[in-house]
Order: sequence, then C-alpha cells, then structure tokens
Amino acid sequence: MGLASVNRLTGKTDFSLIRKTGRKIFCGYITLYVLENGKRFSRLAVVIPAKVAHSARRHRIKRLFREAFRRNLCFFNRQVDVIILPAKEIASLNNYAMAESVLISGLKKTGIINAQKNIDSADKSV
Repeated sequence: MGLASVNRLTGKTDFSLIRKTGRKIFCGYITLYVLENGKRFSRLAVVIPAKVAHSARRHRIKRLFREAFRRNLCFFNRQVDVIILPAKEIASLNNYAMAESVLISGLKKTGIINAQKNIDSADKSV
C-alpha cells in the first residue's frame, strides 16, 4: 500500500504557492517547505534533481520518503502541504529507517509532530 493520490502534491500552482508563502526549514540532508493547507488531509511532494543521483536511485529515495510520510500521518497535529528537497548527500540514503528519521526530525522542527511523542516506539509493522 502506497501513499494515496489525495496525499500527493501534483499541481504547479500548489508548488509555487508553497515555495513562496510556506515556511522553509533546513534539516540535515533535506530542506522542507511547509504550509498549512486548510484541508482534511496532508499532502507531500518529493523533488529530487537529476544532479543528486541516477533515475533508479532518485525514485527509490522518493518511495522511501513517501512511505515514511504515509506511516507517520497519524502523528500530525495539523494538516499541511510538505515539499521535500533533498541535498546531494541524500544519495547515500539506503533504507527506510534513515529516511524516516530524517523526515521526522524535520517535521518536529516545524511543530507538525510534537517533539514529546515517541514515534520510535510506534508499531512499524506493515
């Protein structure tokens, strides 16, 4: 089961709005653009330039971030649109746990996920 289409950012207007008016957070290997969306669901986009890695690697990184986002939606305290822009160093990302820890640390910085919640103890079986 992947990230539902309703939880994906796809429109050019959405991207430009989020990048212009959203909050920009630097977090290690990624940059997050975050904007509250006023909807009943959160949405995600992962944008990886060709300079970062070859095609298969870029798509693997996107899948890992989407899965981490999907599995942690229940911990969000408000509905937001999130754009993830990874740095070149993210090409070394090789497993789900790394992607999840990078994403969660960024979301905690934004306040979307409460820092007090122990997400690591959540059920990881899917």
